[in-house]
Amino acid sequence: MQGNVTLINPKRGMIAVEIENEDYSVIEILGDDYIETGDIVKGNLQDHGHQTITIVTQNNHKFSGYIQGYHCSLLSAKNLIQ
Repeated sequence: MQGNVTLINPKRGMIAVEIENEDYSVIEILGDDYIETGDIVKGNLQDHGHQTITIVTQNNHKFSGYIQGYHCSLLSAKNLIQ
């Protein structure tokens, strides 16, 4: 699955990714990887737990992330990354 990074909380290392139908996945970044708003990411974005995620817009760079929530509304995603 592929999505667009729409929200970032760099202090907590959290991002929200719009996946489809205005659903969002919330991911905790488990490293020092740099991700920007507007980046396109792909991977298994609809399962809780540890995932390897690819940043398509950064030459397919891979990073480790932990899916904290999926099928979230925008409001829920905002609350989770705060």
